[in-house]
Amino acid sequence: MGKRADGEGSICRRNNGTFEAKLTLKAPDGSVVRKSFYGKTRNAVADLMREYRDQHGTTLQSKSDMTLSAYLTAWLDALVVRPNTYKLRKHLINKHIVPHIGARSLVELTSDDIRFLVRRWKDDAVGATTQRTALVTLSSALNVALREEKIGRNPCSTVPTPKPKRPEVLVLDGQQVMQLLGAARDVQERALFALAITTGMRQGEIFALSWADLDFVAGTVSVRATLTEDLDGKLVRSEPKTTKSRRVIYLPALALKALRAHQAERQAEQGFVFTSADGAPLRKSNFIRRVFKPLLRQAELPDVTFHSLRHTANSLLIEAGEDPLAIAGSLGHADTRMMFERYGHLFNHTGRRVAQTADQIFAALEPSCRNIVVNAADRFGKPRQRKTRKPLRDAGFDVVEMRRLELLTPYMRSKCSTN
Repeated sequence: MGKRADGEGSICRRNNGTFEAKLTLKAPDGSVVRKSFYGKTRNAVADLMREYRDQHGTTLQSKSDMTLSAYLTAWLDALVVRPNTYKLRKHLINKHIVPHIGARSLVELTSDDIRFLVRRWKDDAVGATTQRTALVTLSSALNVALREEKIGRNPCSTVPTPKPKRPEVLVLDGQQVMQLLGAARDVQERALFALAITTGMRQGEIFALSWADLDFVAGTVSVRATLTEDLDGKLVRSEPKTTKSRRVIYLPALALKALRAHQAERQAEQGFVFTSADGAPLRKSNFIRRVFKPLLRQAELPDVTFHSLRHTANSLLIEAGEDPLAIAGSLGHADTRMMFERYGHLFNHTGRRVAQTADQIFAALEPSCRNIVVNAADRFGKPRQRKTRKPLRDAGFDVVEMRRLELLTPYMRSKCSTN
């Protein structure tokens, strides 16, 4: 009998000719249990044992195990993420997952349950983006259960993730940007929008700025934090979104001038740069509702989001021919991949510029290329004359040409006559 394959387990032939496979399992109390599988062939029992191990793992689970709802609650409590991320995942679990399959046992959860969940979302007209985020959240939680051997497999792994269509991003053109700045009601609003449009900083990064982050001599702003809400709804300065988000940005003259005017009016050297009327930091929802949206209507501009100002800054720089790597660094992107995916259509003009550059290069090389003449006779001697059969035919010999014949091997040469 050949050697067993890795992971095949213990398989032996019984006296009646059938086969028995034994799999070692760990019981909830820590004891070891052996589970047997029977079949007519060795491959059959090996398949049964492998299928059981893939579905249930090597740890026995009792029917009294926690429900999916209880497990997701415990998973949320153990999460170490940003407050906004925690709130989003908690909302998705409580509204879109637990009401439908939360009562299911964690160990008995199957791919059919996940497909049922996705169908319910579609019936309830849940957006594709929300569906995708909810399913990714559930899959992440079940992956933790898989690593902890609470389940044998992740049932989300065989269910396709919904793919939402990328929404069209509305941006402002240069003329509309100037309309927005002209509609600003005070120096703070003008400085805030000038900073957003010229640098592409995120809303949370702008609202978290302190006067210590601005260097008017060097003309730079240091992005060190972002303004977020904690779990109690209190505004706090927290770490930037990514490591690349922590950066130093050189301020364009428009933003630098507006910020200097704002500082001169405030006569402030510490605290937040942008505040509400009572000196508190700006809350995003209040600012959008009370300031940004009314300003758009007043200036008769499209109903864009504040994040669209970041896209506007991106678009204007790309159309002006700025280097994508420099733009990505200034805006705090980890790399240029997202930029090319989102703004790839704006780089069409670069193709024409590349062709023009190539024309300039080869136009300069063409005169020197004309002076390069390679004479084969000078380099390698007189060209070799092609041999023909004409002299033999003229001498009266019958010439038979044989082409595409294989070369004689030593064995074949020994068998052939040399006469």
